[in-house]
Amino acid sequence: MWKDLELARSEPGNHPTSSGPLRPMGLMNLDGVQAIPTCGKDVVEVCRLAKTMQVPVSEMQQWYVLFRDHAEPLVSGAELLLDGHICQEQFVKLVRNNLISDSEILADRSIERVRLSIERVFEAVDVNHDGALSFYEFVESMRILSFDGDFNVTPEERELRRMAKKYNLSPAELDKYKKIFDELDEDHSGRIEDREFETLLHRCGSIPRNIGISAKRRQSLWLLADPNHDGGIDFEEFLVFNLKYLAPGAVGLLGR
Repeated sequence: MWKDLELARSEPGNHPTSSGPLRPMGLMNLDGVQAIPTCGKDVVEVCRLAKTMQVPVSEMQQWYVLFRDHAEPLVSGAELLLDGHICQEQFVKLVRNNLISDSEILADRSIERVRLSIERVFEAVDVNHDGALSFYEFVESMRILSFDGDFNVTPEERELRRMAKKYNLSPAELDKYKKIFDELDEDHSGRIEDREFETLLHRCGSIPRNIGISAKRRQSLWLLADPNHDGGIDFEEFLVFNLKYLAPGAVGLLGR
């Protein structure tokens, strides 16, 4: 059984606040404090609910922590799981601060539309229409949001979305470039290195292998692809190089 924290549930202002996007993990550490249920009954109920709803215990713990840290203050004698609740305004704030690292890069959705989506989830799970979520309603809302790609994405996915928006590409177009990049990155280093560069030119530049590329020309192309001169081409550099020199209508290579 988990060790109790020396925090009173009736004094939520003393609780550590959660930060960062939600992600499955073991016992979370929030600001150096183990974020775990604060009493034996809560431990048992969180484990039971995780099993019943077929949710990893670590994830249910995290939802418990978010609920505990954002619930309205409890009156004397009240219990968090039975009597705690979160109002709609606090719920929207919780989701925005913990499930979304950068709302502006969500694909095709404005911040206002994100807010409306969160509010719709709130209204859907607030079954008694009292304008607040109990712990069990809150858990259901987290389940719904966990299946929404805009709220449950990895840092890599967020970065790819940022690039798609920056370079005006559809997700399918960006995925195509990412697949090619991963295939060219033979050692899975996350960068195309010098020894892999010629394969890039033949494949992406449609340069037949029987046409030789002079060392001088190859070096000039490498410098175009690696503008920061760090000895490798990361995915964004690869993307820019393709869009500028290799895509239809681009400047082209080898004097074309």
